[in-house]
Amino acid sequence: MLLSGKGRHRRRRINQTRIAIVTAVSAGAGVALPLVGAGQASAASVETWDRVAACESTNNWQINTGNGFYGGLQFTQSTWEEFGGLEYAPRADLATKEQQITIAEKVLAVQGPGAWPVCSVEAGLTAGGPAPVFGTEESSDAAEEAAPAPQPEETTDSGRASREETRTEAAAAPETSAPAGSAGSYEVVSGDTLSLIAEGNGVAGGWKALYEANRDVVGSDPNLIYPGQQLTLGGSAAQEDVAEEQPAAHTVQRGETLASIAEDHGVDGGWAALYAANQDVLGGDPAAISVGQELSLDTSGVTADQLSAARAALEAAQADSADRSSRDESREEVAQTAAETSTPAASAESPAAESSASYVRPVEGYTLSAYYGQAGGWSSGYHTGQDFAVPTGTPVQAVASGTVVSAAYDGAYGNQVVIDHGDGTFSQYAHLSSLAVSAGQQVGAGDQIGLSGSTGNSTGPHLHFEIRTSPNYGSDVDPVAWLAGHGVTI
Repeated sequence: MLLSGKGRHRRRRINQTRIAIVTAVSAGAGVALPLVGAGQASAASVETWDRVAACESTNNWQINTGNGFYGGLQFTQSTWEEFGGLEYAPRADLATKEQQITIAEKVLAVQGPGAWPVCSVEAGLTAGGPAPVFGTEESSDAAEEAAPAPQPEETTDSGRASREETRTEAAAAPETSAPAGSAGSYEVVSGDTLSLIAEGNGVAGGWKALYEANRDVVGSDPNLIYPGQQLTLGGSAAQEDVAEEQPAAHTVQRGETLASIAEDHGVDGGWAALYAANQDVLGGDPAAISVGQELSLDTSGVTADQLSAARAALEAAQADSADRSSRDESREEVAQTAAETSTPAASAESPAAESSASYVRPVEGYTLSAYYGQAGGWSSGYHTGQDFAVPTGTPVQAVASGTVVSAAYDGAYGNQVVIDHGDGTFSQYAHLSSLAVSAGQQVGAGDQIGLSGSTGNSTGPHLHFEIRTSPNYGSDVDPVAWLAGHGVTI
């Protein structure tokens, strides 16, 4: 169990799905419910999961657009953690397809197909299908078969927009809820969760206090609430006890999000209020938080206008992320075209032409994560390199020949290597688990210089790669464009 910056253990989370994801069950509405009791397994074939992924993410199992949903099946970070995903990877988009399906099976067993409210219907996902079998010819072909799955009277883009709107509405507080901080009662409606009700009505102590005040109504499982139930919103001693035990601040740990922090501590107003109270620390993107940041948990001074501004900031960050992804795709297409049309070897007319072996990728078997120039909570205000998500221990190689000018631990970068390529450019390789070179050593393109890891200020195993015009921080240039200029595409 992780320790907070105040030396306290974080309180134990409910060993079920996170409240913010389980919606109120509508009796008789034809919604597939989690099965209770023995007798029928909750499972789905790989082909079925491929159809869900085709609907959710166009079968991109490593997708991360910055909207708070990750991987082919669009897990939230809290769901990924709650169902054991950290056993495989820090986030769903960094895990393999098989690992994501394994976690999805656990979600399906608890929540039922309603965890994917739109795509379960389109894909025909049910709770009683055959268990997935990996490594077969059938499963490897499933993605291709699932890709052209028909979309009901809407384009792929409009369908995705509709699903994003559905998620956004599920994450936002009900507009018709009582004024923040008010006492009284609340009648559960379809789509509600204790977390949403607590946030929308300013319940002191969050969903945990709301549950304690209504345990006799809700029962033993806070994940299951039903339309028509009458909940008490305030005036409970249980609520006051939960509110009083909240610490004054929280230090961001690996894998956390504003939503998970707000839920863990029962922050009044949820993630939006937490962001509004700490915007001077977090900057302009609510989705970009960094390990070690100290956040105030006191949201008593947050206004309704600030809550609206927080949600608007998240929407703007998501739009920027989508636009950046489009630019990245265009850049990759240009780089690919340049590589295909370039002359692969030196000719008599161009004796100085470089061979394809003169420049290489820094790692293989990677998934691209944080991009160069991405806005966020970095000290420069943007990401100064390109991140390659790879397992710890992946060989890291010099992208070109040169002289090692630094090979040591360097604060936030952890174990890093910096190489002078003799042409006014320097390459940097950070967060390594081990170093294989030393300062002053000559290396060639493709020579192993260390192993990837997660040392320094890192939220998971990856390689942070930079191209600079000096050996020092702050002289960065676009590393992807630099590699493409030398015939290397990523």
